[in-house]
Amino acid sequence: MYHLFIQHDLDSVEVNPLAVAPTGELMVLDGKVMVNDAALGRHDSLAAMMASIQAPLKIVDSLVPTCELKRVAADGNIAVFSNGTGLTLATLELLKQAQGKPASFVDLGEEQCYGSPQMPLSTHLTQGLDLILQDTSVKVVLVNLLCSSVSCLQVAEVLQTIYSGILLMTFLYLSFDW
Repeated sequence: MYHLFIQHDLDSVEVNPLAVAPTGELMVLDGKVMVNDAALGRHDSLAAMMASIQAPLKIVDSLVPTCELKRVAADGNIAVFSNGTGLTLATLELLKQAQGKPASFVDLGEEQCYGSPQMPLSTHLTQGLDLILQDTSVKVVLVNLLCSSVSCLQVAEVLQTIYSGILLMTFLYLSFDW
């Protein structure tokens, strides 16, 4: 698995479940490989395989995200402002491990929610921060965003505009995924 992961610049290789046959052999019952799109140019065989198996996209209304922001309250004094469920939950977990006390969190949702003309980034960030600032117990805002369609500079400029005149300590971690 390691060699497969390294040789093909994969994002992940997962085996679950792994079983042991009565003869003692290991058997992979199910597995998943996540291909790094940025690495396809370096691996012609992967690019050819991806091109042959990708079906045309079919948009189903029930699968389109609603992009509605919600604030989830807690009893602490540190608000978490993040995007994507996994990143938000990981940030909350790390905050708790570091003895921090979350006051609330807002998940911006996936990037398709704020990368469109219908919902520009500045509007989406403003709505999310307005929700956070409704909580009077918030003393610190931890912003952890992972973006691939929006530059970190754009996010920082929007946050600077929104936070001007507000006395809050803000920690930013912005990552641009090529």
